[in-house]
Amino acid sequence: MPRGTIGGGRPETPNEIKQLVLKMKNENICRGNGKIQVELKKSGIRLDKRTIAGIIEYFRRKGKVKKGLTWSRFIQSHLPSLYGMDFFTLDTILRKRFYIFFIIHLQTRQIVRYPVTTSPTKRLIGSARREAFDWFILFNETQIRNIMAEYVGYYNEKRPHQGIAQKVSKGYIPQKQGNIITYPILSGLHHHYERFSD
Repeated sequence: MPRGTIGGGRPETPNEIKQLVLKMKNENICRGNGKIQVELKKSGIRLDKRTIAGIIEYFRRKGKVKKGLTWSRFIQSHLPSLYGMDFFTLDTILRKRFYIFFIIHLQTRQIVRYPVTTSPTKRLIGSARREAFDWFILFNETQIRNIMAEYVGYYNEKRPHQGIAQKVSKGYIPQKQGNIITYPILSGLHHHYERFSD
C-alpha cells in the first residue's frame, strides 16, 4: 500500500486521509493528482503525488473510483444553466409568413422567450404546430401572438412534460378535494382539469 507524509517522516498514510483522497477524486473527476495534492495542502496535509496516485489506483482496483464524466452526466451537471432554442414558421391566410423563436429552459421545459418576427431563418418546432397552430386559420400577427401567448401559458403552467417525468414546468400541486372544473385552452383545443373547493 502506498506510503505518505504528514508533516515529517514516512509513516503509513492514515485511513481517514486515504478516504479523503478518494472523496476528492470522486467529487472532482477532472482533477489530477497534482490538484488533489494542492487541495490537501490547504488542509495542512502533505502527500507526494506518487502516493496520491497509489491511493487512487488502490481504490480503482476495488471499484470505488468513479469513471470519467459521461455525456449524460455532463449534461445533467449543466442542466440548470442549459437552454434550447428553435424557430418555426406560420403562414396567414393572406399569405404573410411569420417566424416564432423559442427559448426553452431544458431542466424545467419552461418556455422563457417566444418573439414573433417576419424575417429570421426557418427551423421547426413540432409541439407548438401540432398542439396549437395547425388547428387555426391564421389571419394576422395579432392573432398569432394571442395564440402563442395562450399556448405558452398552457405549456409552462398546466401541460405535463415527458422529459421531466410528466411534471409541469412551473410546478403544480394537485388538489385532493372539491369538484373537478374544466378550463378550455385555445378555444377548447385543449382542456385543463383541476379541483375547486367552495
